[in-house]
Amino acid sequence: MPDPPKTSFFLSPATDADADLPPLNQGKVTAPRVLGIRKVCTYVVSKLGLEMGAGGGGGAPSQPGAAPGAAPEGDRSESLVEILCNDTALDPGMSLATVAGAYTRPLSGST
Repeated sequence: MPDPPKTSFFLSPATDADADLPPLNQGKVTAPRVLGIRKVCTYVVSKLGLEMGAGGGGGAPSQPGAAPGAAPEGDRSESLVEILCNDTALDPGMSLATVAGAYTRPLSGST
């Protein structure tokens, strides 16, 4: 069975982002095009070491025995981070393929 089509994108803090956030070690990410923005939120939350129960998340506390920085099952990580594309907040229910089609411009000279 062939691998699903993938897409690459860059993760970087918004220009008006909280300066207290730690930097992400990996800016460029490659993922299957079917991956949802909600999963991207979960990835960012885990890489930043944010937890639902830690300071102002307003969500459920972390589950006992969960790996540090791991998002609890059923967690709504999109309440902690917002994913933007071209300064537009993305719906967590969208897929990367939908974002690529709706919010990105084709390269000049491509057909």
